[in-house]
Parts: sequence; C-alpha cells; structure tokens
Amino acid sequence: QKLRAAPSPGRRIVLPSQPGERTVVFASSTTLAAPGVEDETAVTSQDQEDADPYGDFTLQDNEAMQRYQEYKEKKSLTIEDRLKQMDFQDVVSTLIIPSIFGFAALRWGFNRARGKVVEKTDDTLDSFASEMIYHDGDFEEMKLCFKDYSKKLAWMGPKKTPAMLKRYLQMYSKKKTVSPQSITSLSYVFSLFQLSEEKAAQILVSLCREMGDEKIASAGKLLFFGSRILKSPEGKAALVPIRDM
Repeated sequence: QKLRAAPSPGRRIVLPSQPGERTVVFASSTTLAAPGVEDETAVTSQDQEDADPYGDFTLQDNEAMQRYQEYKEKKSLTIEDRLKQMDFQDVVSTLIIPSIFGFAALRWGFNRARGKVVEKTDDTLDSFASEMIYHDGDFEEMKLCFKDYSKKLAWMGPKKTPAMLKRYLQMYSKKKTVSPQSITSLSYVFSLFQLSEEKAAQILVSLCREMGDEKIASAGKLLFFGSRILKSPEGKAALVPIRDM
C-alpha cells in the first residue's frame, strides 16, 4: 500500500502491511506549518506582550510611583520658594537656631583641637630647650638635636625659628651662669639658626619684653650674652631697647 496523509487539521501516516495483517495508522493533531510560515498564535501572543509592557503593573506599584512623583515635586522647590512659605517663627526655628548651635559646636571643637596643638607644641619646645642645654658644649650633639626638633616643628613655618630660639634662651638664662663656655655655646646656637646679628638681637629684645619686669635679672643676663656675642654695629644697636628697660 502507498502512504496517505490525512488532511488538516491533523495528519495521519498509514504504514504498509501484508494481506491479512492489521493496518498501522499514526495520527497527529498538530498541524505542521509550511517552511518559512510563522505560527500566527505565537506571533499574536508575543505582539500582545510587547503592546502591554505594564500588564503586570499592580496597585502598589502605582502608589509607589505617585509617592516618587510627589517627592520629586517637593524636592524641586528652591530655597527661595521655601523661605517664602515660612513665617518668621519658622525661619528662626529651622534656620537661625540650628545655625547658632552648629556654629557653637564647631567653635568648641576648633578651640579644643587648637588647645591640644598648643599644649603639644609647648611640650616639644620645652623638650628641645632641655636637650640643647643637656648637651651644652657638645656641638655635634647640639647640631643633631637642633635638626631633629626642626623637623618636628616644621609645620610652624616662619614662626618656628623665633619660637625655638626664644624657648631655648629663656631656659638657658635660668639654668646657666655667665662664663666663657656659656658664651661660646650660645654663639654656636645662633650660628645654627643662621640669623643675622640684627635679627638675633631683635629676638632677644622681643623675648625680654615678653618676660616683663618680673624677670629683669634674666633680661640683664641676656643683654650681657648678646653684647658679647653680637659684634656688628647693627647688632649692638638693636640691643639698645633692652638697656632701656
């Protein structure tokens, strides 16, 4: 027997058989599309999905979109618009008072940090003066000490040199007596700072004025040291204010 195909909608295949045997028939309910022909049902379903991308959009999503839109509208208000909507009491409670407290807190934090820095700087300057006096006469150790503390206090900038020299001279005048050795050591310290004689004399005068009348003895000792170390006319002339104290 020949193969026979059933018409649409299904398709049947009949297998050949011998006389006296049963005929075997395979049937399919699926309609085979011709090559190059797309399934209209699939295309239609896909088109529907593309046409309605928010098909699964729920009420909760809609409420979320509304809240987001309201948030954007509120955020779009400028500071000027908000100020126009405020009365004087609102301005005071929302702007002025928080600003005052914020400024006070900031100033308190700044003063506290500044106090710690000043305290640490004073300790470092005292350590520098003490070590320099401890190594008095040992020029190599004094040079190493000077370089070490110059690096530690480099953050002070131009104020570093007068601060270091004043602290050293103040402590030196208290602990050292006048002698050829002390004059030589003090002269070497001036050379480490690489100051002109006039500038060194100005620092001596400034230090004596800061010490005041209560420490006039120390001022007299510094004047003696300065007059023996500074030899130039400019240096000696700059020491005159100490003599007038």
